[in-house]
Amino acid sequence: MPTPPGMVRHLWFLCFVLKDGQEGIFVNLTDSENSEDNTVILNPGDHPFVIKKSVILYSRAMVFKRKNIETLLDKGIIFPNFPASEGLLSKINKGFMSTSVVPEPVRLVLPV
Repeated sequence: MPTPPGMVRHLWFLCFVLKDGQEGIFVNLTDSENSEDNTVILNPGDHPFVIKKSVILYSRAMVFKRKNIETLLDKGIIFPNFPASEGLLSKINKGFMSTSVVPEPVRLVLPV
């Protein structure tokens, strides 16, 4: 996802695919010290990007259109990373149901 100038890059996960692949729900990873929500904690070894204790930042979950993601990829604004294992993605997806901080527009389209 786009990172404003001067900001640290974060890893984003595509968690759910919606509307026949035309939209997706994304959530990002952040330093555990930057979030009060510890629903899902990741440690080094859980994913190659993770180098310290981190958490999924459900409060910043977003729905993105596929065409917008493709444009950001084409422009080099975002970059693919190592894919998450099925187990890790399952853990992250279950967290959507456990936390109360998912933004309402995202919560309304979550597959149940």
